[in-house]
Amino acid sequence: MELLARGLSVRDIEDAFRDESGRSLLSQTAVSEIGERLWADYQEFASRDLSEYGIVYLFVDGIAERIRPGQKREPVLAAWGFTASGAKVLLHLMAGSKEDAETVSAFFQDMRRRGLGDPLLVVSDGAAGIIKAIETCFPRSARQRCLAHRLRNLVAKTPEDLWPEFKARVSAAYQAPSRAIARELAAGVVADYQTELPTATACFMDDFEACIAHPECPSPIAVPSVPPTCWSACLSRNAGSDLERRQMRAVREELDHEYQAHNGLNPTASADAAPIQLSSTSRT
Repeated sequence: MELLARGLSVRDIEDAFRDESGRSLLSQTAVSEIGERLWADYQEFASRDLSEYGIVYLFVDGIAERIRPGQKREPVLAAWGFTASGAKVLLHLMAGSKEDAETVSAFFQDMRRRGLGDPLLVVSDGAAGIIKAIETCFPRSARQRCLAHRLRNLVAKTPEDLWPEFKARVSAAYQAPSRAIARELAAGVVADYQTELPTATACFMDDFEACIAHPECPSPIAVPSVPPTCWSACLSRNAGSDLERRQMRAVREELDHEYQAHNGLNPTASADAAPIQLSSTSRT
């Protein structure tokens, strides 16, 4: 929306509405009205109240889009989320943005000012600025590393002939039913591959706790072939049951408990809770 409102010139809009002979189908007045309407629509989108959505899972990522036809792609920071009922909501866009901590924090704070609460889970790639901003702006939320990005990191560091076996082992750890089991499986991966695949093994263990934040967060349907951080394909089905709502409340209570313990507000933290990760050495 912002790309259209900010990027399309009068000529771009005219070119989008020409017939086969090249004749413009719109008058100058109509073109101006379209531009004004696009900008008004974006302003409404960018200032709307977000408190009504009750976001449970928040995703943030940098994407690249062409602002004008024929020009190179430019960075856009995007945030979208899922509600407890499984509805997908586009929350915010910021064109021309960088992924440094200051920029991303401002991006998050804008959503906070408009009513975005504390999601159970915030999912991102390994960009250091995004991670720092998540930990600063959402201290009561669990941070989940995007497993699609992480698997792409791993395949680049693993010989082709060893990848199928290694992928099966790391995927089993990432998709384990509990964090305790995930850690046991990860220890086996390290024991079996540290000598043969030192770089891939180090990548696998980097920020590992953030790769296994998801097991306690309910997914409406279990699809083993779908990575837990890619729930977009299944969250819209069978969502919002009473059991799932109880699970979400339990996770929310545990996250609040861990936050209080980490800040000295509560002396007893969950036995299954890992230390809060304040940084990541990997940027991809």
